Amino acid sequence: MLDDSNNFIEEALIKIAVNALENNNGYVYFVNSEAPNSILSTMFDININ
Repeated sequence: MLDDSNNFIEEALIKIAVNALENNNGYVYFVNSEAPNSILSTMFDININ
């Protein structure tokens, strides 16, 4: 159940990211505390150390 919830959150974040890019809304930052250099961070060229 928890995995399903996490997948839903990840899917929602990706949809938000794509929508922001399509609408050119400026800067969008995603931070995943468990994996700071996660795929979303990489997609947006964000390096968090």
